[in-house]
Amino acid sequence: MARIYHASARDGGSLRRAAGSSTVYIRIVGKGPLKLFLSYAHEDRDIVTELRKHLAPLRHEQIVTDWYDFELTPGHDWDREILSQLESSDLVLVVVSADFVASNYAYGRELGLALDLHDQERLRVLPVIGRNCRWQNLPFARLEVLPEGAVAISSWENRDDAFVSVVLGVERVAREILSSGHGLVDDWLTSRLLRRRVLMAVQQHLRRIGLYAGPIDGIPGPATEAAVVSFQRRAGIKVDAMIGPDVIRRLQEHTPHPTNGRP
Repeated sequence: MARIYHASARDGGSLRRAAGSSTVYIRIVGKGPLKLFLSYAHEDRDIVTELRKHLAPLRHEQIVTDWYDFELTPGHDWDREILSQLESSDLVLVVVSADFVASNYAYGRELGLALDLHDQERLRVLPVIGRNCRWQNLPFARLEVLPEGAVAISSWENRDDAFVSVVLGVERVAREILSSGHGLVDDWLTSRLLRRRVLMAVQQHLRRIGLYAGPIDGIPGPATEAAVVSFQRRAGIKVDAMIGPDVIRRLQEHTPHPTNGRP
């Protein structure tokens, strides 16, 4: 399988650059929606249900799609499915309450994994105070807390205003993530969120120079790996079958831009 190079923002800040308007990648790669995972205690199901209604505008605008465990169907290995969904998410919304903090699974397992991934810059954790409790000294307290003023949703005179405050915070962070990249290398370095789309662009470049005849699907495989190795040899760079900034830059330099405006 082709191996995927991933560098976090702290690894690659010096490598960032803005791409010109003629860059093929800009035309063939879109952004969003981000995948949002809802972590909560089942005692707060009413809060989560209402919150999902308020998140609807972000779904309609293709800013986020959201997942929570109501979507599990009978017969699933629920622990594996939940953790798989969490690990593949871009944003984790943690609905905090005394029940959440007391939950060995929601607090101990989901939040623990989410914070580890947050610290690795693989996703963003957004704590939401659903019902008031003593949370100020817990590990997530170092993060930005929603709603505005970290006032619990249950304490707002108008709960709709609280939910709108949460959604505005989610939208701001999501748009920040989606607008952070300006070129193929930049997107690759700043986030895993666009990895598949970046790989699709690489496959397009490899096809244009006659090294790849497989599907443009963004999925690593033997054909993509062989094409990358062939290109590395042709370009005179290290042959390791890894797709990283050097390969991407060289591909952009070697690939002729289409003249008809189509990818």
